[in-house]
Amino acid sequence: MTVSLVPGNTRVVYTAVQSGQGTAATTPTRKLELTADTLDPGRQLITLPETDSSSQAPNPAVVGGEPGGSFSTWLRPNAVDQLFSGLQGAKSSSGSGNYTHTLTPSLTQKFLTIWDVIPGKTTTKYVDCIVKSCAISGQSGQGITAAWDIRALSALMGQTEPSAPTDFAADVAMTYPQVTVTRGGTHAGDVDAFTLTIDRGGGYFHGDNGLAAAAYAFGLYTVTGSATIAFQNDQELRAFNTGATNGTALTTTLYNQTLDILVQIDSNTSFDFLSQGIIYTAYPVSIDTGGAPTTVAAAFQTKRQSTWSDNMTVTAKNQNASPDA
Repeated sequence: MTVSLVPGNTRVVYTAVQSGQGTAATTPTRKLELTADTLDPGRQLITLPETDSSSQAPNPAVVGGEPGGSFSTWLRPNAVDQLFSGLQGAKSSSGSGNYTHTLTPSLTQKFLTIWDVIPGKTTTKYVDCIVKSCAISGQSGQGITAAWDIRALSALMGQTEPSAPTDFAADVAMTYPQVTVTRGGTHAGDVDAFTLTIDRGGGYFHGDNGLAAAAYAFGLYTVTGSATIAFQNDQELRAFNTGATNGTALTTTLYNQTLDILVQIDSNTSFDFLSQGIIYTAYPVSIDTGGAPTTVAAAFQTKRQSTWSDNMTVTAKNQNASPDA
């Protein structure tokens, strides 16, 4: 007996923006190398309990489908701009040759077609995809990762494997030495790790449409994160508890400041994550019996803003004329 094995490191994802809901894209415009992939057609099975004279358990029944899942990539400026555009919803682009794309939150949904491919073996095409969330993380000495949560309305298996779009030669994985974290307008060089999650929330509405859901609706727009910060003095600890860096007694004042996380290869190739106000939700000071530096595992969320784009704006600088093309 011969067993034909498939290398586990060949799987890739392709993406393209659709012209609208219900109209699948035919040609991918981005290729994504992966570090993880759990995309699945999402067939839903339940068991309908009933009696049986033989005492056998009943067969499962198929009651719907919620296609999607997650996949992870290294942060690459020309590869994942399309996913960030789908996540945020609104864009403004400028430039020639080198472009700047300002991506801001909107209620407008962008639908993507996503191909999940094991080359030469299987292709599953996900249609009417929503980018529900992205979790970006990085720490000193490591690369910058992005975990993407996808929701689709349909999944088609056994599809023709698409031709790969051309990669930009300079589109390399971004790493922590390219990170600059500016808090409250000051870059102090004291952030050793960070996470940032943008989540659109929401859920499926199934309706009476057979196995497929009718829609996926956005819910609350939330941005949360964490940072490992060097503990150098008690000013921010006091501000977290009292609302002021020189405070002494607990108050109801929430300590907040601007946050800017820049990941930059060069002046024409970068991602910038800017919030005009984050509120710290935890500020525990660590100990280490081995004598390692004292740090703070701070947690935060963005502050509700009168102008939605001030909550979180993602700016991509790359060589794509549009993140949607």
